[in-house]
Amino acid sequence: MSANAEDAPASRRYPLFPEWALRDFASRRTVKTWLRSILTFVAAMILLVNQTTLTNMGQSGFFAALLAISLPPFLPLSVYVSLALLLALGMLVGWAWGAAAMAAAVSVRSPALLVHQQIKAQASLVAGTPVGPQINQLVFHGHFLDPRSSAVYGAFLFIGVYLSGLLSAHYPNLFLGSMFGKIIISIMCTMGPLFFNAQYTMARTFLLPGAYYIAIALASLALVFPESVNHLWLTKLGKTVLTPIQDMISLQDRMFELDPNDLETWSELSAASQRVTQALIAGIRTLLQQVSFASMEVSIGVLGPSDLKMISKHLDVITARTTCLAACLRTVHSDQQTLSKNRANDRHMLHRSKIQEKEVRQGNDIATLLPILSSASSDLRAQCLKSTQVLGHWFSECNTRRWSRLLQPLNTANTEDRHDKLITSLVNLERALSEFQQHNRMQLLTPFERFFHPETGRLPDHFVNDPTHPNMFHVRSLFVCFTFADTLVAFSEELISLLKNVIDLDNKRKKPRVWFPTSLTKRIRHAAQGSNSQLDPMGLGYRRDSTMFAERSLSIISDGSDSSKNVTDLGRKAPRTPQTRIYNTPDALPPTSAADHFFVYFAVFLKFLRSPESIYAFRCALVSTALWVPSVCTSTAWFAYSNNSLWALIMAQQSVAVYAGDQIETLLLQVAGTALGLLLGMAAWYMGSGNGQGNPYGIVAATTAVIAPLLFLQLTSPPRYFRAWIIACVTIVFVVGFGWIDAHLPELVVVSTGVGVEMGWKRGLLVLVGFTAGFVVMLFPRPSTSRTLVRKTLAASIDEFTSLLAGELEVLLLEHESHLSESDKRSVESAEACTAEIRGQRVAGLGLQLIAASSRLSSLAPSLQTARFEPGLRGRWPKGLYHRLYGNLNALVVYMALLGTTLCRLKGEWCDRLIHQSPFLNPNLLSELFSTLSILSSSLASGRPIPGSLPSLRDRMVYHARMSQYQVGQLGRQAKMSSSPQSIDIMDPAHVGIFDLTRDILADEQLPIHSTAVIALSNIFRLIDDCADVIKELCGESQLAGFNSLREEFMKREEAAACGQHAHEQQEDDIV
Repeated sequence: MSANAEDAPASRRYPLFPEWALRDFASRRTVKTWLRSILTFVAAMILLVNQTTLTNMGQSGFFAALLAISLPPFLPLSVYVSLALLLALGMLVGWAWGAAAMAAAVSVRSPALLVHQQIKAQASLVAGTPVGPQINQLVFHGHFLDPRSSAVYGAFLFIGVYLSGLLSAHYPNLFLGSMFGKIIISIMCTMGPLFFNAQYTMARTFLLPGAYYIAIALASLALVFPESVNHLWLTKLGKTVLTPIQDMISLQDRMFELDPNDLETWSELSAASQRVTQALIAGIRTLLQQVSFASMEVSIGVLGPSDLKMISKHLDVITARTTCLAACLRTVHSDQQTLSKNRANDRHMLHRSKIQEKEVRQGNDIATLLPILSSASSDLRAQCLKSTQVLGHWFSECNTRRWSRLLQPLNTANTEDRHDKLITSLVNLERALSEFQQHNRMQLLTPFERFFHPETGRLPDHFVNDPTHPNMFHVRSLFVCFTFADTLVAFSEELISLLKNVIDLDNKRKKPRVWFPTSLTKRIRHAAQGSNSQLDPMGLGYRRDSTMFAERSLSIISDGSDSSKNVTDLGRKAPRTPQTRIYNTPDALPPTSAADHFFVYFAVFLKFLRSPESIYAFRCALVSTALWVPSVCTSTAWFAYSNNSLWALIMAQQSVAVYAGDQIETLLLQVAGTALGLLLGMAAWYMGSGNGQGNPYGIVAATTAVIAPLLFLQLTSPPRYFRAWIIACVTIVFVVGFGWIDAHLPELVVVSTGVGVEMGWKRGLLVLVGFTAGFVVMLFPRPSTSRTLVRKTLAASIDEFTSLLAGELEVLLLEHESHLSESDKRSVESAEACTAEIRGQRVAGLGLQLIAASSRLSSLAPSLQTARFEPGLRGRWPKGLYHRLYGNLNALVVYMALLGTTLCRLKGEWCDRLIHQSPFLNPNLLSELFSTLSILSSSLASGRPIPGSLPSLRDRMVYHARMSQYQVGQLGRQAKMSSSPQSIDIMDPAHVGIFDLTRDILADEQLPIHSTAVIALSNIFRLIDDCADVIKELCGESQLAGFNSLREEFMKREEAAACGQHAHEQQEDDIV
């Protein structure tokens, strides 16, 4: 049983707790991570309440506890070391920048003004009173401020924060270092102008607590429930990959138990398959990102880093195959949805309704075939499920008792038993697959046996001579079942390949051993660069602009020589082909002179300044400078210092986001988190100290008690709620930390801000001031709206999918062209496209591009949620329509992947049949397909209405198919007037229907693959039409008066001329 199924009763028992919290609370690893994080927080709090360490750390002694909240030890040691280095690097760079600002500011300070200020200060000193506190009072009252020096500090602050903002916006993986770098820069540039000399060690009060905490965190990772990347990777493999795969197989079992006419239940099942698919893709994406870290650590285990990489290659493929398993379920669901709509004027709908009625009447509808398919595939599905369970148990056994098995002698009996289970699973799976392909699959043909001659296996003459005969059967439902059969076979074949490799590993890796790092430098560089699709919960977005894709060559697969190189590494860029035009603006020719090149790059720079990332960085710099100004004005310097306005500046920086929707949601979450943190912080203070100055034991215990639940939520909640929990924890640390320092470091405190409620409301107000300033600056120079991001990203995705679909169809067309005579060839690539190996390489390359485009589309999910928070000045945002369009594009990815799995498995003759005997690859229809996609993309990107003359692709498909039938019929009438062999060959049924429908054709192993391609193409056309309907509602449709009536008139006339009175009954109905 899956983890989700096990958690369901707990969710019903505890309805107030979210499912993810209950699931993670039941996870041993999560509980261990939580306990480790609590221990490190307790250690940081002890540093705060211990007088010796507090005196050593200074006024920012609470910073270690703050880091324990911001960066808890929740990752394996080797991964956490990279984060700690990133944190340290960011703080050191901020320190260096601040020191440079101080040096520059001191150099421009007016000597005459400084002498005058020192004389005035000397005269104001009170005799008999310690000089140090008096000088501090003068410093923080702004007595030594110099306008020129302050201007330099302001310039360094603005530039430093701007560059840090750019870094975090373009490289979200570096957000942690950028954030703390900004904090150090802000502190040094805010406090520095108040002093009359350079205070280069000012950052020490933050660097020292940071060093303390990093040492504590690393020690806890090494001593408290230590965990390696190797162990974490194998643990997640079982939970986030194998478990969803088992869930998907179980969903197929549920599918066969349902009535196809029960639309509501099928909708629930389809939604469940979508959730499983998303969980699987998220899981495999995480594993692929983490596998490189396994080479950076010393670990003990059965499997080494190279073994994990080999397994990850199989997981990438098996994830695609698992996703395709849901194609049959989704196709049946979409068919039932289509038929449930009452659209009497839709020719395609009427056609499909007649097909269904005829299938029911003949006894070969989907409701009849699904039970047969269930019986035929039950053994193979059961063996697939058992094989994934055996693999899960094998990985789990490799991942447990590492130390004890390393020190103990090899248990031969246990090792042999484990190996025998793998062998038995492989043998049973291969047997079930062979039986399904050779025997069980044939059960699907039983309802169609009566249509064929019992001896010859061919169709009767009246069906051959008249394909529109009312008693001729339809194969639409059969093709849907064949799609399931083909995807199940493809999944089983990949599972067999994985099992074989696991058996080889089991032979070589019989007991744990010590694994040492390999290629450490390369791995560190790769980890620092990160992945385009990696989502950082503290990040602000994605590295690349999701509204733009990389420039493509005119031919997607024109460079066949480098295909094998391109598919080896997703991050490697394909070489530029000679056909690519670098400067593709229609307003200018390519540059030819140095001046032209300069202005090209200058235009790129200006475009960059207008980008959302640059505007985000500008807002960070602007709000920082605005809140910095009161600290360097003589009249407000003391007010700013005494009320710690610096923290308002830091909170304002953290509240700014790239897009308005993200910032508004963040603002709401952070305000809620601040309110919760204030209440809990004051409660912790009074529980730990009462009315006194604080008891160290009580403070640590009370603060830990209120922080622990929030820390668990921070570790386990979805990323979108991360900021709410962390700001609540940070506020608690502020209230307790500032109160303790105020009471126990009087010699360093220039002004007392009180404790408990007296100080808490001030800290809360500072946070709200910072958030308000961030919200105000969001409006200038112009809001970067998430709604525009959603619209343009969807438009760019349509454009990218158009290119990838063209690449997939190009594989088919070039394969077909390679079989033509030399005089008929038109593409130079066709000579290279004839081998299965080249096709496989090209399809693999397209598959990697499809994964990248899908990842870019998946990154839009948070923006779809946050866009609803933006105020609709021009009306309510059509959230439902955008979600529908987003869902259609995600489904389009599935069917394009499904089409891709067939391209390298179809033999040449079946490729020809797909091209010539299905209506999808009619050149006229393909022209309309790509024209429609181009119109949809450009219309959505610009917000302009769609031309009213844009037809439905499925209607055009029916039209072109009928015209083709008419042309074939004309050839047939000519053949009846001639007795030449060529005329007889033209009348072969293969040229009339889909193929020469014989029992042998239906039993051919290539037919399910062909059926999968047909169903994939059919759903691709359906989804494009659905996208067109949504975009028409979003952007509108320009009207051409009288056009619709004229089009209907011509269509009726053409149909009557082309197909006669039976044309509406039968024409490629099993496909469209």
